[in-house]
Amino acid sequence: MLAPFVCLFILLGTACAQFVPGTDTGCSVTPGDVLGPYYVPGTPASRTMCLGTSDDDYMFVKGTVYDVHCHPVHGASVEVWQADKTGLYYDDRCRVQFTADRQGKFSFVTTLPGKYLLGYYYRPAHIHYRVTAPGYREVVTQLYFTHDDSLGANDPCDTCNSGSAELIMDVRAPTADDLVQIAQLVTFPVNKVVEFNPVMGH
Repeated sequence: MLAPFVCLFILLGTACAQFVPGTDTGCSVTPGDVLGPYYVPGTPASRTMCLGTSDDDYMFVKGTVYDVHCHPVHGASVEVWQADKTGLYYDDRCRVQFTADRQGKFSFVTTLPGKYLLGYYYRPAHIHYRVTAPGYREVVTQLYFTHDDSLGANDPCDTCNSGSAELIMDVRAPTADDLVQIAQLVTFPVNKVVEFNPVMGH
């Protein structure tokens, strides 16, 4: 039987859904993925990236940083970077960092990442994450999207983890609450929302 506070998480619909099988409490540490060759330290602090024209395919990404007891990790540093809509990486754009709030929450607006060739095949669209906090092991991973035909066995990156279900998130339409949060960041329409909740171990 799940502990009461874990059941409460489920009933409230939070995305602290990575529970350890066979235990009555806890969240499992987010699976790791390769850092990749395009990481750049010291990126600017911002909650928008890869902004182009108003016709681009924008996405609101939100989440909460948890520990293995499903408690929020406030003040965690979150770095994100990705390819632009054409599949290209740049040193000076499409990468930002920010700090999770006291509830461990974070959010940002970006474009849907483009896919790029690795050899003869395309890597799935993805966003890189590096999450750090004092007293916790860093999380280096990648966020992927459902219904991408390059996931898993079709991913040409042999060392990447795009087949891990914990890293593949659904894309949905924004709710009224999402639209309020989006309006605090940008003035143009954003019609996609993805939620991803990194879980850190000690």
